[in-house]
Amino acid sequence: MAGPTLPLLVRARIVLVINPLLVAKGAALAAGSLLLPYVDVNQDRSMWCWAAVTEGIARSYDNASPWRQCTVAHAVLDPLDCCGGPPGNVHPCNVAWELPEPLGKVGHDFGRNDPTFLRVQWEINHQRLVAVHIGYGAGAGHFTAICGYETSLTDFSVVVADPLYADGPVPVDVIATNYAQTGGKWDDLYYTAAP
Repeated sequence: MAGPTLPLLVRARIVLVINPLLVAKGAALAAGSLLLPYVDVNQDRSMWCWAAVTEGIARSYDNASPWRQCTVAHAVLDPLDCCGGPPGNVHPCNVAWELPEPLGKVGHDFGRNDPTFLRVQWEINHQRLVAVHIGYGAGAGHFTAICGYETSLTDFSVVVADPLYADGPVPVDVIATNYAQTGGKWDDLYYTAAP
């Protein structure tokens, strides 16, 4: 005589509980990849990763966006004239800045959280670019955009559009511990969305 059968919903729950290794490793539930369109921008000044990422995100959501790095910097650092003045890195606007304010100025700041691959994948699957802060310790850092992901049954990568370093897939274990061989690791994830 067979034992009692469980309702289908309970069986599905048991399957998820029995196979937690996928979630524990930060794995995708299925192999695949997705790449969103992104306007890649190299930073114009040595400290403007925040302005370049903001410009790239604004122009990716709206190709006709008027936002450029100097106008983003000017909006944040007003009354400084960030679109004029001396060329190169000797400029009063060439400063480090946090990302939420410039993203807010262009209408794309939707909060932040701790970075995880599953969260990046979820945002990309919903057609939303994300940005991350790469921390180097002692307050130093760098911003980059993430415009996609790649997964297999064993490997998980995010696709970065970096205003300073190389673009392309970066394994999650690398961006989490030694990004661009600089010792940096992602420590903040910034949500964006089309206005």
